[in-house]
Amino acid sequence: MLTDIQRAMLGDHEAAARLTEQGVLVPCWRCGCDAEVQVLHTGGKPVYAGSCKKHYCGAYGCACQTKEKAIEYWNTRAPILSAEEMERLDENRAD
Repeated sequence: MLTDIQRAMLGDHEAAARLTEQGVLVPCWRCGCDAEVQVLHTGGKPVYAGSCKKHYCGAYGCACQTKEKAIEYWNTRAPILSAEEMERLDENRAD
């Protein structure tokens, strides 16, 4: 069975939502390393963005008004597999 992190990386939006609720960031979409939420000070209210912990990687998410929105944006990936393909993958892993 796939973990929520694996499912989110494959584009499962429900798994990404569960991780977002828990405050968990999926690995970097560019290099696969751990991610973090950065606080960006703009002179007004701070904004938040997900980013790769390896700063030389250069992967950043969209600037958001809340930490939760930054995590949600970072965790949301385009679906790679259809729902049927995800089910088949889960069935094969259970065997």
